[in-house]
Amino acid sequence: MAAPEKWFLLEGFTDKEELLRRAGIPSVVLEVAKPKKISGIAFSQEYRDKVFRELRIEEEFLDMETETPGVFYLGRKEEIVGLMGLIDKIRYDVAMDHWNGEGERSRYKELIQSILLPVVKNNVQVRDPHGEPRLVGSYGQERFTIVFFSSPMHQERNLEFPETIWGHELDYRKSVFPYSGEGLPINASDGDNNYTVAELVGNHLYILYYMNRGRGAGQYAIFEKILQKVADHLSGKSDELKKAAQEWQEKLAARARDSYADMCVGRFTEEVKTAEKTVEQSNVRIREYQREIVQLLRSTQEAHRKIKFLASMKEERTSYLNEFDRIKQIPGLKRFLVVDNKITFFTDFITITHDGVEYSIGEFRVTINTA
Repeated sequence: MAAPEKWFLLEGFTDKEELLRRAGIPSVVLEVAKPKKISGIAFSQEYRDKVFRELRIEEEFLDMETETPGVFYLGRKEEIVGLMGLIDKIRYDVAMDHWNGEGERSRYKELIQSILLPVVKNNVQVRDPHGEPRLVGSYGQERFTIVFFSSPMHQERNLEFPETIWGHELDYRKSVFPYSGEGLPINASDGDNNYTVAELVGNHLYILYYMNRGRGAGQYAIFEKILQKVADHLSGKSDELKKAAQEWQEKLAARARDSYADMCVGRFTEEVKTAEKTVEQSNVRIREYQREIVQLLRSTQEAHRKIKFLASMKEERTSYLNEFDRIKQIPGLKRFLVVDNKITFFTDFITITHDGVEYSIGEFRVTINTA
């Protein structure tokens, strides 16, 4: 048979060939071996709706390619989705050679295969650096990478989770990495609090606590929840992760803005205190040393003027908030933080051109100590 541009194959119904012929529908009995062994009736795509009416098929059917060019298997939606997932499991690999956890490796692998592979459509590698940070790309960029108990940034493991996450008991909840801000946070809510349990940075998924050390059923349920959120994000079904990252950046910027203004006002407050002390000492000296009264009066008057000036400066906090907003608009500035009288600037990736040649010099972090 010379197949038309596209034919559909329905499993079974081989006894309905005569029925379809009487209805004016040309068809043939056909067998294929892939995506599974199928024996059924094949017909041109133009007769699809008419065949469904004649055979009284009302369920939702999807199609997928067979080994025969131009012939597509028509199956129930649930079956086709399952076959496609099986093909992804065969086509892509989940490498767990470096697994050192105490949980069941097969349980984690099954969850990755069933939830993540159909979305990422790429090989997946699982790593466990035992609580050490690992920068993105440390294990290569070709495969999707899941890194247990790690962070994409060098930072202290100084957080502690509650006893349950998403209603599941945690085996290990201390010494947790904080959210780095490098990627998208995967948050779990506990009343009024949010806890970031994982972080998605490009094609790297970081589990921020020692999940794979535990053996309780809750660990697998939490991992499944994390993978589902990642799959929903990567497939475009949900923008939850993007919104969470945006909210975190907004809160961080607001805290930095307030810290900047408080730091500036605080510096002038200290100078006010110093000036007030000068006034007090001067008054004492005026009473004790009459001979220096003229000099001390001048010093006192100057100190009063300074107090008045600095007191007015204290009311200018709004100007410092506006100054913070202007700094944020500097081209090439990705973000900056204000912590402990230090201002830290993070730049975008910088390139320069010299003699017509473009050079990449990377991202920079600049820290200014204002103390």
